[in-house]
Amino acid sequence: MNICTEIMSYYADNAKELLKPHFVKTTDQMSGNAVGIYQPLGIIYMIEPWNVPFFQMTRPAAQLMAGNVVVLKHASNCPQCALTMEKLFKDAGLPDGCLTNLFIDYKQSDDLIADPRICGITLTGSTTVGRGVAAKLGHNLKKCVMELGGSDAMVVMPDADIQKSVQGAIDQMIVGNPLNPETTLAPVCSKKAADKVRAQIEKAVANEAKMLDKITMGYKRCKFSMIKEQKLFFCWCEVNTTTITY
Repeated sequence: MNICTEIMSYYADNAKELLKPHFVKTTDQMSGNAVGIYQPLGIIYMIEPWNVPFFQMTRPAAQLMAGNVVVLKHASNCPQCALTMEKLFKDAGLPDGCLTNLFIDYKQSDDLIADPRICGITLTGSTTVGRGVAAKLGHNLKKCVMELGGSDAMVVMPDADIQKSVQGAIDQMIVGNPLNPETTLAPVCSKKAADKVRAQIEKAVANEAKMLDKITMGYKRCKFSMIKEQKLFFCWCEVNTTTITY
């Protein structure tokens, strides 16, 4: 939580400097220089993911500093975090309506994007979600800022020793309780996510991927120990000279 307070403090302490007018030199000196000023747009719609849920919700601070108001759709699997952050803003003295948390589904989200009162959208999420939101934004000619994630693949070049690369990566993994600061690889976040990982592994194997024996045992051990919670830790597959992690 320290980084969250640092972000909030940064915008509170530096708002005046960040928003002050600035001169912009033009190519035609006969016409003089331009002056850039910052003005609020209005209502900003923010769509945020479940990972680091409180950190993601510090982003409204920049919008609020600039004079905008925010409506927030947080991930459906961390509603308590969204409610808590909304309460923290209100307890800090933020007027009603400046930050509003919404529990809405995808259809309602699409309707909100199309609402003429929404002036801009910011999204942090997957590439797939980004494409869908971008299509709606383009149709409605809305401004947007997106941070889209990937699969965080480990790429091993053809001239590298793949076994050594795999072992080096595994040696750095500390599988365990996500509440333990020493853990570097924790369970996935939900049964749905675990099912997705299993499907990816099965697809990779069906397409002639090869599970490495040592990692297969580790995978089975993790799967067995966490089976009651329907969580899965990791699996490595080898395809030609490329190692892929899920």
